[in-house]
Amino acid sequence: MRKWHRTVLPSPPKTLGDHLKCKRLERKLSQEQVAAILGVSDTVVSFWEANFYPPPYGRRERVIAFLGYDPEAAESASQQQSVTS
Repeated sequence: MRKWHRTVLPSPPKTLGDHLKCKRLERKLSQEQVAAILGVSDTVVSFWEANFYPPPYGRRERVIAFLGYDPEAAESASQQQSVTS
């Protein structure tokens, strides 16, 4: 029997794992489906989303491609813009 639990979305997402979880839920995909897209196991996706550890460099590029943006680059640009304003 499958256990159901409420998913808590990080607001606003701060880590790459937070962004991954938000995008996965936005696209209504399971961790298994995202794992297949990224070429990892569903356990690895679960660990990334829970922020146990970040995706390693080789996988990070795939995660960014899945997201369609680099959240760390966007955060840096936002911080620089607020400093110059």
